[in-house]
Amino acid sequence: MWTRYVTGWKYLLPPAALAMLAFSVGCASGTAPLHPATLGSHDAGHATTMTTRAASRPATVIPGLVARASTSVVYVLGTTRRGSGASATRLFRSDNGGQSFFPVRVPVLRSARTGKALPVRALTFLSPAYGIAITGTSLQPEPLLVTTDGARSWHRVSLGSAGRVRAVAGGDGQAYALVLTCSQAGNCHDVRLYRSTVGSLSWSRVSAAGTAGAAGADLISIAAWGSTVWLTVGNGETPAPALLVSTNSGRSFHREAALAAVACWQSADSLSVVWVTCSEGMSLAFVRFASGVRRMLPVTGAGTGNTFLDPISGSTAIFGTALGNFVGLYETRNGGRSFTKIGRLPGPSAGISTTVTFLTARDGLGLVYGGPLLRTTDGGTTWVTVRL
Repeated sequence: MWTRYVTGWKYLLPPAALAMLAFSVGCASGTAPLHPATLGSHDAGHATTMTTRAASRPATVIPGLVARASTSVVYVLGTTRRGSGASATRLFRSDNGGQSFFPVRVPVLRSARTGKALPVRALTFLSPAYGIAITGTSLQPEPLLVTTDGARSWHRVSLGSAGRVRAVAGGDGQAYALVLTCSQAGNCHDVRLYRSTVGSLSWSRVSAAGTAGAAGADLISIAAWGSTVWLTVGNGETPAPALLVSTNSGRSFHREAALAAVACWQSADSLSVVWVTCSEGMSLAFVRFASGVRRMLPVTGAGTGNTFLDPISGSTAIFGTALGNFVGLYETRNGGRSFTKIGRLPGPSAGISTTVTFLTARDGLGLVYGGPLLRTTDGGTTWVTVRL
């Protein structure tokens, strides 16, 4: 399953997919999607798939994490494997929608305790130049790494002893970090929210009134656009699943709607529209909220394998699933009122091994886990291999 969690075009992966796509950064050379999960209205980023370079290389690069920065700029994080068995992490950037790539600097952070390079858990770009990497593990939180120059350099940003950074989100010039305080047993509580301006290295805490008791163990996610911030909270039991919204840059939240689900993730690219994906056990459901009006989308995943909703704008989104009666890729251009079939998913017909990210309604990248990066320019009707 590849589900967009957060932030404008923000993506974080669901926990199962995140475990597959985390990388141990082993070298500094020149980071999503989570599924994780999406940026003028496309100037934010999300973590998703991978891409390559046509030039031949002495080593094989296995793509694993893709972060879209705009409709044409995309970053790909991958692992380089050599015949000797040695491996290293590489980060590539494309300025032409994935046709070709060039290397940029990997976000490297070493553990203060062990000195070892920490895994990159998520990668989000809120513009072609501004990106945020979340590093560390659930029990070993570490500072964020931020680039303001298109991954030519990365800067360490500490939020103090706030806790574990759950996700970042943003768009329209604003960036937010969702932080949870967690025990050694993994129980999380005390939602904290930090805000920054895209392009800045300075972060400040905002009050986030109205979120007390809202955190469950990892079952909380964020989307944001400008001064509007959405949180989905709850685990199907306590706290009760709900969508919370703030219209004052996170200073206070109110309950927007109840959510009948186990857990939900969302994406936004305007002040008034948020797309929400909810797990209902072994199936997924999709909802669009626009200025407080809730619309259930007329599609549902028959299972959690290879099922996703990929918003392109407030009115356009791509739905895909490898299971049930909706097998294939579908597009809506009317805010989810109806969907039209446009193509197919690459790779296996079931399981969680395929991830897809669309830069536009026609141009997208697909990755069959462990395989090469695939690219489509016709909405998923045909796919070609892009080699790193």
